[in-house]
Amino acid sequence: MTSYPDFPAGASSPLPPVGCPAHQAALPLADIDAHPDPREMYRTMRAEHGPVVPVTLDGVFGWLVIGFGETKRVMREGVLFSRSPRPWKPRGPVPADWSLALHTQERPNALFATGEEHTRLRGALTRSLGRTRPGTVRRYTRDRANRLIDEFCETGSADLVAHYAAQLPLMVLMRIFGFSEQAALRLVTALPALLDGGDEARQANEQIMNVIEAHIAYRRRELGADAIAWLIEEDTARSAQEIARSNEEIREQVWLTLASAMGAMGNWISNGLERQVNSVRMRNDVNHGLADIEGIMRATLWEQPPLQRVIGRWATRDTRLGEQDIAAGDMLVLDLAAVNQDPCMGSDAERAAMAAHSEANLPYGAGEHECPFPDLAEAIAVTAVDCLLQRLPDVRLADGASLTWRPSVIVRALESLPVRFAPTARSVPVSEVPLHA
Repeated sequence: MTSYPDFPAGASSPLPPVGCPAHQAALPLADIDAHPDPREMYRTMRAEHGPVVPVTLDGVFGWLVIGFGETKRVMREGVLFSRSPRPWKPRGPVPADWSLALHTQERPNALFATGEEHTRLRGALTRSLGRTRPGTVRRYTRDRANRLIDEFCETGSADLVAHYAAQLPLMVLMRIFGFSEQAALRLVTALPALLDGGDEARQANEQIMNVIEAHIAYRRRELGADAIAWLIEEDTARSAQEIARSNEEIREQVWLTLASAMGAMGNWISNGLERQVNSVRMRNDVNHGLADIEGIMRATLWEQPPLQRVIGRWATRDTRLGEQDIAAGDMLVLDLAAVNQDPCMGSDAERAAMAAHSEANLPYGAGEHECPFPDLAEAIAVTAVDCLLQRLPDVRLADGASLTWRPSVIVRALESLPVRFAPTARSVPVSEVPLHA
């Protein structure tokens, strides 16, 4: 298995030094997340620093971009703000055990690639996943959702994170890639640790890679009708060395997609369900047809983006962003949770109205690294919430339950979502929907 470096070799830069004013004013990102009122914290940060704020991530310096216009600029100007960490010149030593190392390591997938390499890798992924019809994805999501609900519907209570949202999108993607259900269950436990960082993330990453590599090897021997088989069909590898390199790329592409399913779609579903179970009015509006799930889920994406921060972009030359001078090699972190609160977007009411329009939303990204599958993601998330509310129309937050959010600088994720509802019968078993039907 390929070993990726924890940080760039020779990682230090004299511009600017650790003692520079920006570095001295840097705010630990953990302090922002620990603040009882993040909105007030962001208002204070804007007043002091503008739309770009000096921060530290577990001791490592970076720029937190909290302005809508500035975030969109960074996303769209991929040459100036590279998605590859190769230009990174940290302003000080990066600890060998840095908790966020996995998120700054260059990997051979479309997320970190640039230029022609990015076009090639992204194209292969979009073509393979694009062979699965949207209607089939929705039908399979509903089938799998009903299976998960059947496991707890007779009990009258459940944790909608552990028992539902954390599993469903991953299982749908695992089916698209052709994994067995046993492999899917292994990944359900490993992926959350990957997103949280630290030593457990390294162990989880190794477990995830082993599962993916085993399935690629199987598909090399026995081709079938799934997205991994279609990725294999795409490549022209012939020699043992070429096949090994191709396998690594396929593994990384699958890793990227599954991590996105867990970190983005899973948390999007749980965040959307949290709004439903916490609000009798909203739940009644849905049950009586006064509100639609699509609009609610788009508003959730705006107000509680599941991927709250993106680490990172790296400046390829000296530039100015917002009110800050960015040095070549500086790391930038895009704060999507703060971006949608930017006063430049208007009043609270105006921002709420914009939430229904996907073009105003940045959680899907912008520019060449924009999410290639927004329709697929929305189909899975909307179907998941719709199916659960149809099966359990009176679902509500469990009495006395207090909600806590996982300590992650990257995702906006509930630890759990304990609910109660009137016990109901299991659904009639639904036969497996062929992937290419």
